[in-house]
Amino acid sequence: MPKITHGLKRCHFMKERTEFPGDKNRLDGCYHKCNVCVTEETRKKRETFNGFIGTLLNTTNQNANKRNININITTEDIINLYNDQHGRCAISSMKLTYGYQNEKSEAGNRNLYNISVDRIDNIQLVCNSMKNILSTIELTSLCYLIDRYQMSLREKPESNGTIYHGYLKQYSNIFMTHLNDYYGDLKRRAKDRGIEMQITIKDLLNLYDQQNGRCKLSGLRMTYDQHNNRLHYNISVDRIMSNKLYTMDNIQLVCAILIQ
Repeated sequence: MPKITHGLKRCHFMKERTEFPGDKNRLDGCYHKCNVCVTEETRKKRETFNGFIGTLLNTTNQNANKRNININITTEDIINLYNDQHGRCAISSMKLTYGYQNEKSEAGNRNLYNISVDRIDNIQLVCNSMKNILSTIELTSLCYLIDRYQMSLREKPESNGTIYHGYLKQYSNIFMTHLNDYYGDLKRRAKDRGIEMQITIKDLLNLYDQQNGRCKLSGLRMTYDQHNNRLHYNISVDRIMSNKLYTMDNIQLVCAILIQ
């Protein structure tokens, strides 16, 4: 496949056509910036408050159109609502954030409290990852739990990495079935998105042991329920730096509800 030079001034590489988004308005059918450059520009834009609000509104409109819901709000409306709520979640009162951190943070809860639009009779702004999933009581409790757990991690000395007791070494058939199914699905989704996987089932088992079977962010015991309708606390792989690959130094296990 011939290589093309779109975006050459930005990333200084000749790239395959498959590395560019499609653009039916161009003769060659390719957008003038490669996927890497588009992702980087989007990330930088989202790191500013106004840029994040603009992206949030676009995403909200797209999701509403797919569900045939009429949206009649502007970026100004969202900014005014943010100020009216004093920058806090309407349900949990946690401080709302914006932007996407690409490095490990002390709290480890990057993006979990990003601004998100929630429909009630009209709209309110709430924490991103838990909107429309938990009840108000569950949401408030989980926000508080995450905050207290991360505070306790900062206050105690670093662990020496010792795995506790070792009973997790004898995994049940149900657990292994769930993890194998999840791992296979994760690989398929990563392949579809062009993200390389450099982790194995064994890596996930070792990480599960190292975390004592608990969510890295909230400290909650992770589950592996395959039949219950409420699977919010099932094991899920989170990339710490979302613009990097699935590698052991870039993943953590968290409750499914906390994945962006």
